[in-house]
Amino acid sequence: MQVFISWSGEASKFIAENLKNWLENVLQSLEPWLSVDITKGSRWNIEISEKLEKSRVGIICLTRENLNEKWILFEAGALSKTKEAHVCTLLYELEPTDIEYPLAQFQHTKSTKEDIFKLLKTINEILGKNNEKSLKDQNLEEIFEKFWPDLDNIFIEVKSKLSSEQKPKRSEIEVLNELLSLSRNQSTKIEKILTNQLIQTRSQLINPNINQVSPNSLLGLMLASSSWGEKWSELARKIPNKENENPETDRSDLKDIEGSK
Repeated sequence: MQVFISWSGEASKFIAENLKNWLENVLQSLEPWLSVDITKGSRWNIEISEKLEKSRVGIICLTRENLNEKWILFEAGALSKTKEAHVCTLLYELEPTDIEYPLAQFQHTKSTKEDIFKLLKTINEILGKNNEKSLKDQNLEEIFEKFWPDLDNIFIEVKSKLSSEQKPKRSEIEVLNELLSLSRNQSTKIEKILTNQLIQTRSQLINPNINQVSPNSLLGLMLASSSWGEKWSELARKIPNKENENPETDRSDLKDIEGSK
């Protein structure tokens, strides 16, 4: 008996793929199918339509990220049109109250041990009604107890996987504020570096004309900008030449320069 598993989104896909393998182990009469099983080279829309039509059970894997996905709604609608199909949702970190119409019309299965067993029991009963091999209640319960930890681990794994992959999105205002802060910090750092460089290496970089600063130096690069050039030209004029150095004048000029840092 064919079971159509509908998914959309990474978390939903992860659950759907593992649910398929789990169902095959628990009820071997089932033929679970999801869209990743589409044969290479085939027309996917035709193959999906055929599977939707032939399936007797449809399981829609719902997460918060795909509640309103058009593809989920399309497959759910197609399944509901098949009179003999039993359609249910598998809720991951959702409550039945979170589901709105049209998905609200289906039976909901939470990702708990109790609800999953109820779903499995329903599928087993449908197998019997379609004259396919089903299990006795006792055997079904024993097999479920054996394989339930595997599915439970899948729900735990997808939660940890999503937690590690997803990062909270920042608003545009937060991003702009951070860029502004970085720009201001960078400007302050450059100003301090250039001020110290001008003071410490004035005799090497300034000869003494500001226009003779080495173009390959950091100071030379900054002086290429008219705004920076004007500022540092003013500072450079405050620095005395060695030939005319006066200790008192030199000390006061340096204080002026240091005060501008």
